[in-house]
Amino acid sequence: MGTPIFIIGPSGAGKSTLMQHAAAHHEGCVIAPRLCTRSPNYDEHDEFITEENFHTMKAQGCLLLDWYAHDLKYGFTRSSIEHLLQKYELVLFNGARRAVSDFFHIFPRGYALVINATIEARRARLAERARESTIQQEKRLEAFSWAWPEDKQNNCFVIDNSHDLNTAYEEVTSAFSSIKESAL
Repeated sequence: MGTPIFIIGPSGAGKSTLMQHAAAHHEGCVIAPRLCTRSPNYDEHDEFITEENFHTMKAQGCLLLDWYAHDLKYGFTRSSIEHLLQKYELVLFNGARRAVSDFFHIFPRGYALVINATIEARRARLAERARESTIQQEKRLEAFSWAWPEDKQNNCFVIDNSHDLNTAYEEVTSAFSSIKESAL
């Protein structure tokens, strides 16, 4: 069975970039498809779902993990996650800090990577992707903090993605090596 890894961090920290690199360069690593109620005309790898369908799937128990953030609903389907965990060694979840406790409740032996970056780097990245107004971008830049589950401190790796992407890639590779060693 594969190891679930929850990727969290503030908007603009580079979570998607690092996840895409990891999936492309680490054999046995895959990004779990995430449902999102955001309009499908933007450049990310979420699968669009209407709010009505999202609520229906949730009511039917089809969602393994879901949350609400930035006026949007996000989630992962039970069937796709179960399939990916059977097929791949590392399964990456593009998550959110508000769902960390739920993730560890579902996957007590899972791991988390916290991707962070300076507010300046995040502001520049949000402006570059230009999928929201400046006001919405500033709202996303508000303080990033969370109450980390104390019993999961050893299951967490923090990556600074403020500057050189190659350095962040190396940190992710190092974290994956540690995770694979602990899974043995």
